[in-house]
Amino acid sequence: MQLNQHIGKVGVLCLAPEAGLGVTAPELRARIGEDALNPLRSFAARPAPVA
Repeated sequence: MQLNQHIGKVGVLCLAPEAGLGVTAPELRARIGEDALNPLRSFAARPAPVA
């Protein structure tokens, strides 16, 4: 991000020491749904495409 060389979307953890700790209330997480809380999580595990 600092050098503006990223491609696509960039996710940033804000006030959470690690991923998955942003919404800590179990009933709220269940009501919102994991897909809505982590819409891009499935893309994070993929290796970056080679240009």
